[in-house]
Order: sequence, then C-alpha cells, then structure tokens
Amino acid sequence: MLPRTINHTIERVRYMFERDGEATARSVADECHITLRNAREYLNILHSNEEIHVARLGPYNVPVYGIGKSKDAKRLNSSKRTAIRRHEEREKSRSIRAEIEALNIMSQMSITAAVLLGAQRASA
Repeated sequence: MLPRTINHTIERVRYMFERDGEATARSVADECHITLRNAREYLNILHSNEEIHVARLGPYNVPVYGIGKSKDAKRLNSSKRTAIRRHEEREKSRSIRAEIEALNIMSQMSITAAVLLGAQRASA
C-alpha cells in the first residue's frame, strides 16, 4: 500500500492524463508542485502498471506520455540524433548568413545613394 501523499499525487497525475491526454515529466512536476525526480518516479510507477505509455518523443528525446496501454515510441539512436542536430545547426547558420547578406546589400545601397547624392550636389 502506498502512503497517502504518494497515492494522492498519483491520483492527481491520473486526472491530468484523463483531462489532457498526454504529459511530460516537467508538466506533471509543475502541475502537482513536486520535484522533477518525483514526477519521473510517479510516471515510472504508472508506466510499469501499464496505465500510461510513451506516446511520442519531444525535443531532445524527452518522452511524452499518453494515457492507456499501447506500444511505446522508439527512441532515436545517437547517429540520427546527431544528424538531426547538425541539420538544425546548418539551417540556423543559413538563416543568419542570409540576414547578414541582406544587411550588406542594404548598406551598399545606402553608400551608393550617398555617392550619387554627393555627385548631384557637386554638379549643381
């Protein structure tokens, strides 16, 4: 038999799943006002009792639990995680390079406009 406080907290977690359908350890910890370690422990208890399952994996392979008995989502192996991270870094650097290029073009245009304006004033 579980102590009263643990049983009460697990009931709150069950209610969360019935209300929202899925949750992470962080959302359970925030809603129940418990530590992340205890939230993971309660989720592991519910998972071992097959009341919840890993529905999907969120960012950084954080498990998102869903209510009910089902097959757990597979974790990505390290090479796929590395490939995804490198792809995200490449996309980020491309967008930064594009912004820098746009700023360079704008500054060149303003320099050209200033030169033309100075030439017009000199000829007038």
